[in-house]
Amino acid sequence: NLLRFKQWLPQAFVKKVFLPVPNPETKFYYGALKKAESIQFKLAPSLLTTHDIYYSLYSRECFPLDWYKITEGEHRTSASDQKSIYIVRIHPKFERNALFENSWVKIAVV
Repeated sequence: NLLRFKQWLPQAFVKKVFLPVPNPETKFYYGALKKAESIQFKLAPSLLTTHDIYYSLYSRECFPLDWYKITEGEHRTSASDQKSIYIVRIHPKFERNALFENSWVKIAVV
């Protein structure tokens, strides 16, 4: 429920409770899925050149269900067969301080 209602909770609280201790260069996107929902990605071509993007799907009990590297600008995951949570990790390929713009990442639950 924490991720379902994250828009009404302080962002710092949600991040502290949900995310692992991150590498400072890694950007995280995360949320919850209902059964039959999927994630639609629209990523800028420049992001794919400079960063690695990893998608992970977990059961509500935090067991891994699916995980893989995203290598295309437009991608849609398979529909979830149960309530689940997702994490997207975006990490620089080469330079620790590689340019990153939040506008390069569009992630939607569909």
